[in-house]
Amino acid sequence: MKNKKLYTVKNSKVAKPSSSKSLLWVFVTLVLILALAGVIYRVYFYNKSQPGVMIPTTTSSNKAPQTPASNTPSQTNSSSQSSKSTGSGQTQTVVNLSSPSGNFVSSHHIGESDSVESTCNTTPGAKCSIIFTNDAGAKLYLAAQTIDQNGTAYWNWTPAGAKMTSGTWHVQAVATSGSQTKTTKDPTALEVSP
Repeated sequence: MKNKKLYTVKNSKVAKPSSSKSLLWVFVTLVLILALAGVIYRVYFYNKSQPGVMIPTTTSSNKAPQTPASNTPSQTNSSSQSSKSTGSGQTQTVVNLSSPSGNFVSSHHIGESDSVESTCNTTPGAKCSIIFTNDAGAKLYLAAQTIDQNGTAYWNWTPAGAKMTSGTWHVQAVATSGSQTKTTKDPTALEVSP
């Protein structure tokens, strides 16, 4: 066997983490990336549960609650409560969400310049939104409102202000409370004429 020489490298330097400045730059870069991701999420993905165009409205909160119209599903507005233990000796009251009901539109045959009132009756403290979808798939919605202590939310709006085109629009109300969601479809379509 021949002699093999082992070579050693002298004065070689192993990459060491430079000063704390480098770590600071890495941290700042990560924070900026996360902030940018948050902005992108907010702009592109936020509120995709109700894609469409929000209808400009005026609201009135001092009205007496209305009873559901005969053309909308009659549903009880009473909500049941249950208690559950949180594990730390405390009890938490859970309110069961009632399905939305009411006059989702005050008239089902309207002109583009007519004033329309929409109501949603459900569990007090929940949020309700009313969504309009036409046959082409366009969606418009009345922004979610918190249901008042009487169990009702009101919207006043016009098809012209909403840029709602003439034709047939299907109407549904969506109520949410915590992780609970209930939807009710209006059995009568909204007909908008020019």
